[in-house]
Amino acid sequence: MLTLLGQLHNIFRARKPTAFAIAASLVISNYQALAEVRITDSADLAGRLVFTKISPNGQKDLMVANLDTGETRELFASKSLEEYPSWSPDGKEVLFYSDICGDREIFSIRSDGKDLKRLTKSKGVDEDPDWSPDGEKIVFKSSRGSKESSNIFVMNADGSRVIQLTDLRKDNAVPKWSPNGDEIVFASNKDWPGWDLLIHHLPTKTNFQLTTGTKNYSRAAWHPSGNTIAFSFGESTDVGIYAIRKGKGKAEKMTENAGRHFDPVFSDNGKVILFTKEVNPGKKNYQVFTKGNDTGSPKQITDGSSSVRNVSWTSLPDYPFSEEPTQAEESSSEEASPTELHEISFDERADQACGRRLKKRPIKLQPAPENSAQPTEKPRNIIRNLEDLEKEQ
Repeated sequence: MLTLLGQLHNIFRARKPTAFAIAASLVISNYQALAEVRITDSADLAGRLVFTKISPNGQKDLMVANLDTGETRELFASKSLEEYPSWSPDGKEVLFYSDICGDREIFSIRSDGKDLKRLTKSKGVDEDPDWSPDGEKIVFKSSRGSKESSNIFVMNADGSRVIQLTDLRKDNAVPKWSPNGDEIVFASNKDWPGWDLLIHHLPTKTNFQLTTGTKNYSRAAWHPSGNTIAFSFGESTDVGIYAIRKGKGKAEKMTENAGRHFDPVFSDNGKVILFTKEVNPGKKNYQVFTKGNDTGSPKQITDGSSSVRNVSWTSLPDYPFSEEPTQAEESSSEEASPTELHEISFDERADQACGRRLKKRPIKLQPAPENSAQPTEKPRNIIRNLEDLEKEQ
């Protein structure tokens, strides 16, 4: 924090007030994000987490936590909701769903927060996206074409060629692709009461029921071996993390303490499982915990005033994107003066992704010199607006 303030001081001394204001805003935003969710202990972990941050007022945004450095930052935030982020296999992009365009649609965004893309444009609700192991396909839940049920769909990574995989009653949700790419596990309440886990076998286009009962089995995660699936099981205030081996039929509990546990995810080597837990029963404040195969008590690794849910974990470090502006940034820069430092806001990125017209920024002219009778000329490096061009024509 002190280093960042020093940088701000240098900018201010250089008499760049606009740059100072923008940089100060970014520092304050990052500092507030750090206060809302912070990494407390990641000594035995590596890589990055992306998750839904739920503020005390209920606002849901996306955050990234670097387990190697302990740093946290906002990935995307708006007045709408953003949920269920999922890392791409190469660690360069994140999928999520949001209602920034009206109804709930699937989006992708680079891991540095740039290049937001809308991938679905259906009239129904599109949620819960997950990547295929090769990064070429996306599986998701959608209610398109039906007012009474939602089913599991798959599409190309660019949003093209949407195919429906299941045709079941009621709600079918939270699909997760298997490590070998042949199966997709998902939760279904087709036999209500209760949620069960089903596996869709892609080569044969058939469904296999993994669990059955009147309680809730949900939020499944594959072990890297592909032989074991972890999930949340329970109801009301008693929800634990369990694991079941395919074909064995008996689930084993992985969390011993009472409370509400969700969002399991395995490490790449399968030796550590990460999950969220309500730290103060009834307060709806969830934080991230980890548990190793050879350890007893779970270890809390995040803390803060905001809750952490829907965690996705990649072992890959930050990808060094080039400093070249993205297409969206180039489009936005056409609306602004090159003499001003401009950071594209989350709202502007949402407008671009949704195809909404960007608000035009006024061009600021240099003031006339004091005691001068000469008219003020526009700086040569100012991009002239449409009215200027029309007058010349």
